[in-house]
Amino acid sequence: MVIAATGVAEDYTASFSTALDAPEPASQTPMAKVEDPGEEYFPRQFALGMPRDADPKKAATSASIFQPVNGAQP
Repeated sequence: MVIAATGVAEDYTASFSTALDAPEPASQTPMAKVEDPGEEYFPRQFALGMPRDADPKKAATSASIFQPVNGAQP
């Protein structure tokens, strides 16, 4: 669950000047950072391919909104 995404949402939505065509899934890869407010886990930063594919027929693909995003560092 994303609680806050400073700068990501603004840059992402501003990149689409018109809504004539749907962008290709994962056509942009903004960086995401996950932080634990309880400081039990180290923060992680990773690329997040957006937009996620909302097609239920493609639910098994890694770009689908129906699949979790692995924020682990390689």
